[in-house]
Amino acid sequence: MNARNGLATLGAMGIGGWLALRAYRSLNAYDFRCKNVVITGGTRGLGLVLARQLAQEGACLALCARNEEEVEQARLQLSRQDTAVFAQTCDLREADEAERFIRGAQRQLGSVDVLIN
Repeated sequence: MNARNGLATLGAMGIGGWLALRAYRSLNAYDFRCKNVVITGGTRGLGLVLARQLAQEGACLALCARNEEEVEQARLQLSRQDTAVFAQTCDLREADEAERFIRGAQRQLGSVDVLIN
């Protein structure tokens, strides 16, 4: 009985490892090179971390946030990574500001391929 439990545990661990590897590969399956990615709140925290990673992967970025200084700092930082960056202050609670931001991003980068809120 003990050997049987050990085999069952090993089998479960093997299946779990295989599933984890499969999930990891599927996360990395999307090619962000030359994709236009909009990141709302992309000027600090997790949004900025994602923006840095996507810039390394070759994405073109459109970022917005409410704080003008943070928007400019993020734009400068990401532009140093040799990626196209459109950054604009925007309060997404205001529909006209959100529309203005998206129109500006489309004008500068082209159509939006990925949206991260």
